[in-house]
Amino acid sequence: IIDPAAGRQVATVKQSGATGHEVVASPDGKTAYVPIYGDSGVGRPGSDGRTLDVIDIASRRRVATIDFGGPERPHCAVFGPDGRLYVTTETTISVKVIDPRTNTVVDTLPTSQKESHMLALSGDGRTAEHSAVARTCARARGRGQDGRAADIQLHRRLRDPGLGVSQA
Repeated sequence: IIDPAAGRQVATVKQSGATGHEVVASPDGKTAYVPIYGDSGVGRPGSDGRTLDVIDIASRRRVATIDFGGPERPHCAVFGPDGRLYVTTETTISVKVIDPRTNTVVDTLPTSQKESHMLALSGDGRTAEHSAVARTCARARGRGQDGRAADIQLHRRLRDPGLGVSQA
């Protein structure tokens, strides 16, 4: 855990698996969520992570581990305006939706793209865009099983992928 004001590490937290990768704090700043990716490089063989660690920032302890039920390689976690947590899962070509009140997966949104990697949600939560390792972008529109965004339309990047800029 890093104290941004002091610019130094103030604690470490034992993770549930190999390679905690990415982190997001809850909107109230009390809890951190760390996807446990696995020990492989993106798109390479190795162990595929299957969990997301829940960390109480004040006590500096892992207080829960959410198990996705199989090898998923969870990567990018983003809070939506609905208070739920959306996590890309590379090996299952989807975004998992987590209820942080119960620490359970409540929905799976298919992305139709191999290695779904990064994710951004619109302010109203009606549209989601993600990038995949294959350097493509997708836009989610429509409704899933629980009324959330689900239908994915694929868009190729129009600018140089090396610049990190994507346009649908």
